[in-house]
Amino acid sequence: MKLFQQQYHGNWFHLPYKSELANHFASTMIKHIPTLIIMKPNGIILNRDACQEIRNCQNPKELVNHWKNC
Repeated sequence: MKLFQQQYHGNWFHLPYKSELANHFASTMIKHIPTLIIMKPNGIILNRDACQEIRNCQNPKELVNHWKNC
């Protein structure tokens, strides 16, 4: 997973497969794999399906800045 992530997705934080926290997310909010959830450092979730938001995005840098400023 780490090699795939580094080669194709950059330096995104990820949860180790089958970790307690990953299991919590899987049971409460993951509808498909892969799933990209955008959250603040304090745990507030900004988007539960960021993949869809990214697909519809015209300006990725602007979208990332939007997430940072929420």
